Amino acid sequence: MVNWFQSIHVSGALQALFLFLILTREKNNSRANKIFSVLMLLIAINMLVVFLTYEKYEDTGSRIGIIFSNCFNLLYGPFLMLYTLALVKASCRFHSTDLLHFIPTALFGLLRALPLLVPALREGRFNAFLNVSFMAGTRITIIFGFAYTVLSLFILKRYRRRLSEYYSGSGRVRLYWLRQLLLAALAIWLVSFLSTFEPAGGAMISSALSWTASLGGIFLLFAIGYFTTVQPEVLAETPASIQGSAPASSKENAYLSSTVQDRYVKNRLDESSERTLLATLLRFMKSDRPYLNPTLTIVQLSEMSGIPAHHISMVINLYLKKNFYSFINGYRVEEAKARLADASLTADKLLSIGLDSGFNSKSSFNAVFKRFMGLTPSGYRNMVRAQVPHVKSGPSL
Repeated sequence: MVNWFQSIHVSGALQALFLFLILTREKNNSRANKIFSVLMLLIAINMLVVFLTYEKYEDTGSRIGIIFSNCFNLLYGPFLMLYTLALVKASCRFHSTDLLHFIPTALFGLLRALPLLVPALREGRFNAFLNVSFMAGTRITIIFGFAYTVLSLFILKRYRRRLSEYYSGSGRVRLYWLRQLLLAALAIWLVSFLSTFEPAGGAMISSALSWTASLGGIFLLFAIGYFTTVQPEVLAETPASIQGSAPASSKENAYLSSTVQDRYVKNRLDESSERTLLATLLRFMKSDRPYLNPTLTIVQLSEMSGIPAHHISMVINLYLKKNFYSFINGYRVEEAKARLADASLTADKLLSIGLDSGFNSKSSFNAVFKRFMGLTPSGYRNMVRAQVPHVKSGPSL
């Protein structure tokens, strides 16, 4: 009879298969989506295998299924890392060296399959060794996936740090949703690892942790399905102009670890020329208000103002102590503050004010405004109204 453990794995397999179909049918399918679709297919197959082999360890078919399941667990980490790379690097291509990430899977599968392939090994010390080391192998697969997920977070962190120097927007291109996905995956790996030990409290705690990890994985799959259905923009490829706007990968570490002074040493002008460039930039920002464009990049600002992009980055970092992201969003916050305090705009909804100020969504408006001002846009509007009693109250979100 099918129990609850099997039932949740079937539901997870169906959800993963559903995501696989969505991703493969996506128009203008990106490289990242193709990698993610393969990952979803692996998860679907793995969960079906778990369903079919549950508490069946003796027959050959079940043992083969368990071997495949263990190997699939080793594939999750590398595919997650390749997916992250495909999202953040425009020049990312699959190379033969990427196959090195899958060597542990092949070796592990071969080791586990030897007793099935060589009858002489089905008995004796070798087979006993494999049976004893089964749980150790499970722990290794979990550690392997955990390590690759940490690596994916590190790749994403470097990308987002570079992004602040070249892009003014937030939201999809900053890949907040991917960070949440990776953190959730880390939590699931951790709980799965803890479930492989039997604490002093007995097998019940271990079983509860195993259930928690399984339910967490299913919940994560349904969350991904929800966001890809309700917010399909998460499937869209990160614009190549954003991916390619960061320094070359060979120079990344030196660039990020350097001080501001060292970073621009090759592009420095005399102080008088630099201050003239800064004054020109500030006049342009005031007169043309380019920050109202929610997708403004440093390259676009360079083209509009006639100031080289590396000089823009240099003067705002050296003299204003800001990166491009903070520089542009500072203007947007000031624009929003003026609109929130404008008595003639009290009937305007907060979302409209945010969009008119250059933000691309309500969430980014709230997050950036609170980061700069220490309170939300609605809180700021209420504070202004309290200070100016004659301002009429208007509807807000």
